[in-house]
Amino acid sequence: MPVEKIAKIIVLFFAITQSQSEAELIVKHLMREGLIQKALVAPSTAFMNTNNKISRGKEYILFTMVSEQMLVSVMEAVKAKHSDPDPCMLAIPVIANDSYASNYIPTHASASAILEYDNGDALF
Repeated sequence: MPVEKIAKIIVLFFAITQSQSEAELIVKHLMREGLIQKALVAPSTAFMNTNNKISRGKEYILFTMVSEQMLVSVMEAVKAKHSDPDPCMLAIPVIANDSYASNYIPTHASASAILEYDNGDALF
């Protein structure tokens, strides 16, 4: 079977925020706009070397998966909601199995009015 039938290129997208609440605000915005279906927010320890002085701080990493077609829209939406006018955003193309990519990675925006947990409780 040709690889195109079982695999698709998707993009792992990462953005760095200064707080969990900022990361969650961005995730909610991306979901409301129909740009993503799933995201992870993880705390991290950041080290910076500025003028030979090493500093340490806490940052939050927003991880999500997007289609190649949606990458620019996702980056623009993150920048619009981010507190930093020039936020750190990274995108890495990867190969995913076709059934996962087809079911969970939006290829066009499809905003929904309300998102719900599986148990019916409103998510936002």
